[in-house]
Amino acid sequence: MKNKFIIHLLSSIIYLCILTDISHADDAGNLKKLVIFLTSDIHAHIDGTDSSWLNMAEMIEKERKQIPKTTASMLIDCGDTIPGSLIGVMSRGKAAISLLNTLKYDTWILGNHDLEFGFDTLHNLSKWCSADIIAGNLQTEEDTNFKSWKLYKKNGIKIAIIGFTSPHIEEWLWGNKLKKYKITPIFKNLAVIMPTILKNSPDIIILGIHHGRFSPKRLNGFHLNKIVAKYPQIDLILGGHSHQEVPGEKCGLSTWYVEAGSHAEKFAKIEILIDDKKKSVVNIASKLIKVTKQEKIDSKFINCIKPWQQNAAKFAKEVVGYTEKTINSEIKTSNHSGISKLFCRAIAEKSNVEIVFHGAVKHSASFAGDITEKDIFDAIPYEDTICTLELTPDELKIIISEQFATKKKYHFQSVSGLIVSRGSHKEITIKQSNGSELNTDKRYKCAFSSYFLAGAGGRFPKLKSIALQKKSKGIDTNITIRKALREYIKKHSPIK
Repeated sequence: MKNKFIIHLLSSIIYLCILTDISHADDAGNLKKLVIFLTSDIHAHIDGTDSSWLNMAEMIEKERKQIPKTTASMLIDCGDTIPGSLIGVMSRGKAAISLLNTLKYDTWILGNHDLEFGFDTLHNLSKWCSADIIAGNLQTEEDTNFKSWKLYKKNGIKIAIIGFTSPHIEEWLWGNKLKKYKITPIFKNLAVIMPTILKNSPDIIILGIHHGRFSPKRLNGFHLNKIVAKYPQIDLILGGHSHQEVPGEKCGLSTWYVEAGSHAEKFAKIEILIDDKKKSVVNIASKLIKVTKQEKIDSKFINCIKPWQQNAAKFAKEVVGYTEKTINSEIKTSNHSGISKLFCRAIAEKSNVEIVFHGAVKHSASFAGDITEKDIFDAIPYEDTICTLELTPDELKIIISEQFATKKKYHFQSVSGLIVSRGSHKEITIKQSNGSELNTDKRYKCAFSSYFLAGAGGRFPKLKSIALQKKSKGIDTNITIRKALREYIKKHSPIK
């Protein structure tokens, strides 16, 4: 009881000291306020639901209008912004950039999905984007306007913002999507830019990164504590990628961490008190604001995406083909679901390859009756392309064994064009589809999606390692799996 009283007394004294310090700073006119609005992982969810970027844009605009003119404010996005919806894909990112511009974002931190349309598309979009694009660990073969950091000056406050895209991009993207890009180590970048940042004496240092607090062990456990342990000068970290909702929590000894969730469901509001004289942060308070349907949305937001919105709505309803029975992603007695069989057949026909690895992509994927463009997009919303490797029977067994370890998850890739059996000790036996043995001295051409050759986010390291070998003769056809699926359904309807 006595110890509790002492602890309480000390806490009260410390609290009074802080209040006194703040009061003195305020009396001296040193305190300044900065408000930051944060969005992340919107995935071009622009319209169609209460939790949409249009509704979020209207709410952010209302919040901004309530901020006094003497208070500085910024709007920052932490990536995975331009693809992920039908309007995002059909506009090739233009609809999302139009909203970034209309809402007057200050900063855009690139996410891994923002690279899915390829370098040339992103480069052209970046010329049109009015926000500063910051991705210090993303080097390009051609000159771009991407920055590693920037010093902003808002109402007398000097704000240094560092930006990094995901450090694990090469675990999601493979082949042509990585052309003209090079991912460099984050700590190597920080070692170069931090001395320059500190020389500029900013009032606050902010790190925006397309990464969550932690990485899974399969990705070597990289987490942000390592950054703030080496660079405690970083006051605030704005995160993304993990789709987590973090209203605000301490990261390391004193750094504050915020993540706004995903799909325009929430955005973060961060209020920061800065002692201008001491060049230090006095306090950070943050919260997440839920996006709700707005009775009226400013016409400037509606008009800026209207052309693409109308085209996407019309395209979504187009009937591509139909099926007599429901085809879904449920795996019953074989190693295939109906959807995975359909994907494999479509890829085999488009690439002229007999052996194909592909899964359902989404647990909820299904086709019934008329198959529309929206149904196809919902089944495969990513820009994955068909890629080929030339593999030996032993390499095929290694890959199949690795796949069976994730059979109960949607990352499992069914193999078509081979007869596969597993022994009592889980050893793999494979034969050609006609029942004959495979030639151990021969390499067989096989098709995969680009995402899985990249390792599917660290889930298939053996497959990735084999894909990177020169003897595997990896080729990215640049044909999207969505295109192959669409053409197959058109040609073969009714799908059985």
